Amino acid sequence: MPTHFAILISVSDYQQNPLKHNHNDVEKLNDALQTYCKFEKENIKTIISRADQTIENIYSVFEECAQEIAANFQEGDNILFYFSGHGHYSNTSILELHKDMVPVQKFYNVLSALPCKHQVYIIDSCKSGHGVELKSSGSENELLASYLQERIDNKADGTHLLCSSSSNEQSTATSEHGSIYTHYLLQAMHNQSLYDKELRTLTISDMHQYAVKKIFMETDFSQTPFYLSKQNGYYPFAYKIDSSKISNNAIEIEIEENGVQALLNYPGLNLPAQFKRDFALFLTELSLNLYQHNRATRVTVKIEGNKIEILDYSRKSFNPFTAQKTQTGGGVVTYNLFLNKYKTHVKTEYIEGHPNQIMLEFDEIIFYTEDSNPCHIDIEEEIIYATSALNKYELSEDCSEIVINISKTLTPLSFNLIFFDYLITHTLRDQLIILKMDKNDIHRDYAKQMLSWNEKYKRIMVI
Repeated sequence: MPTHFAILISVSDYQQNPLKHNHNDVEKLNDALQTYCKFEKENIKTIISRADQTIENIYSVFEECAQEIAANFQEGDNILFYFSGHGHYSNTSILELHKDMVPVQKFYNVLSALPCKHQVYIIDSCKSGHGVELKSSGSENELLASYLQERIDNKADGTHLLCSSSSNEQSTATSEHGSIYTHYLLQAMHNQSLYDKELRTLTISDMHQYAVKKIFMETDFSQTPFYLSKQNGYYPFAYKIDSSKISNNAIEIEIEENGVQALLNYPGLNLPAQFKRDFALFLTELSLNLYQHNRATRVTVKIEGNKIEILDYSRKSFNPFTAQKTQTGGGVVTYNLFLNKYKTHVKTEYIEGHPNQIMLEFDEIIFYTEDSNPCHIDIEEEIIYATSALNKYELSEDCSEIVINISKTLTPLSFNLIFFDYLITHTLRDQLIILKMDKNDIHRDYAKQMLSWNEKYKRIMVI
């Protein structure tokens, strides 16, 4: 198995136009690479320059990280490079590292010297796609096209360039999510319904396509992320989380300090957005208390129907519902705030034992399996050629995303536009529709093209 290495850079403390939230993007990506992409913590190098922790010579630190990776790199390993910060174009694509203006090509040259099987470059900055858009002319584009082909000719399996915006476009960020491009790439990894059902994997292309659809919906086409890839064969980037403990009516996952988000983003978990945030704080504080205060060797969360059971394999008993605030710890405040806010909806119980049990029981179902999930529809008809066949499937208005599995269904190409129009008409304008087609379906790629031709279908994607 190849080893995966990464260098993740974010710069926020610019003297002019400082950025506020992009250092969080690196931390979230770091967690996601370990959770979904088989990266080991020690193989991820992070370079985060922010107001309280300025790094002056960022490129020199990058070179040091690249040298450390090279010392452990074996032929056939993979490398990922990520940058979040200011970028611009001046005859070539530039990444701004404080006073240093470094061409993107310079990073490529350092990392392409490694005997990589796959290289992934994610550039999340304004005008980041300018230097790699092959649709436009220019010597830099020709150079990159030649470079990518050379990688393939040299027996590498692939090079993948992902850019958050195209020529002369700004990359959008929000106070809630940071960069929206990175946010939706991460959301794609968390979204288990996007993964190939048999292979249980997710490709870079599918992640990018998901992010593009979300950004088109959010920015009304004012930001157009760019993707370019040259590869041989199939490259699985992310892997579906282990579902061996997921039964027909329950999910059970072992968590660590950084595992809470993976649990809460499981697609069958029917939690209102605000409650999810509050419960994430509750669960994060609990896991931090149990691990960092040397209480627990393991914490498991089981969600079934309307109940959440937290199994705490502690060396000491710890009841969050009656615990008193210590001089140095503020986590108990979070528990009290959570319980006070939801006391009319949640019953709590603590049972001391081996393990200790922390029980939360809600007044409504919060967990759906894929079979019972109203946001996931399996169409079983052998062939669809009339809209009347779709009327029996309820397209719920409560879903932010609706996954429709048509992989077992034959849909004539001449019916596709009728099908797409039906979906647009019968759903809300802020709902994303994900159509899952058989990967061997001869119409699959053409359906993707049909969707890209008309902005009316910006809410529909095919995977």
